[in-house]
Order: sequence, then structure tokens, then C-alpha cells
Amino acid sequence: MSSAKARRRQQCEAESHLARLLLGELAAAQGIALPLADWSPRGQAPHHPALPAGFYVSIAHRHGHVLVGLATLPLGLDLEYHNPRHAHDLDARIAMLPTDARKRLAEASHLNETERLDGFYREWVRYEDRVRKTILRVI
Repeated sequence: MSSAKARRRQQCEAESHLARLLLGELAAAQGIALPLADWSPRGQAPHHPALPAGFYVSIAHRHGHVLVGLATLPLGLDLEYHNPRHAHDLDARIAMLPTDARKRLAEASHLNETERLDGFYREWVRYEDRVRKTILRVI
């Protein structure tokens, strides 16, 4: 493994650990104890056996930033950042989106490259939200 990949993996591990700590703090503020050791492992949908029925959690982390949520309704968080390199393969990225999102972006084809990229990120976050909520219904 290259040193860059090893650093990225280490960073992801640290972000995931911090996310679970933060979720524990959010839960504690609601009177719910979620010991750190009992969280599902990184790489799996976040789950804790002591999380009461009717509570949902979500984690997103990227490049040193961590976003967590605890709610009484299913939620899906996503954290994206503007990367100018994504503009070079924007059409391929848009092609990965569901049909409804691709249609919305096609209707906005008059936008400049930066605005199209911003639109892609908005649609991608919506898509990730739907996927995560679907996973929560299955768990």
C-alpha cells in the first residue's frame, strides 16, 4: 500500500472514530448511553445495539470533516466538497445519477461549468440521502 493510501486510510479511521464519539455525545444529551466499543465497525452502516427503537443515526466524513446526526426519523447525511477536477469528467459523473436527477440537470444545460458542477453535487447529495434512508429501512 502506498504511503498516500495508508495516510488516507488512517484519516478515514480517525474520522470514523470521531463520528462515533460525537454520536455518543448527541445520544448522551438525550439521556441515551451508547458506549463507543459497541458501535458497528467502520465500513458498515452505523448501528449501535443500545440505540432505542425509533432513533436513527447517520455519519458522513471526508477530508478531515465529520458530520453526524441522531434523529427520530430516518436521515441520510452526505458531505461533499467542490473539486474542480470533477468538472473534467462531469458528464460521466452525471450519468451515474438516477434518471430524475439527470433530467433536472439536462434542463439546466444552459448553466456554466461551475454551476453545472454545483448542480451535480446537489443531486448527488439527494441521491446519497435516498440510498442511506433505504438502507436504514432494511436494517
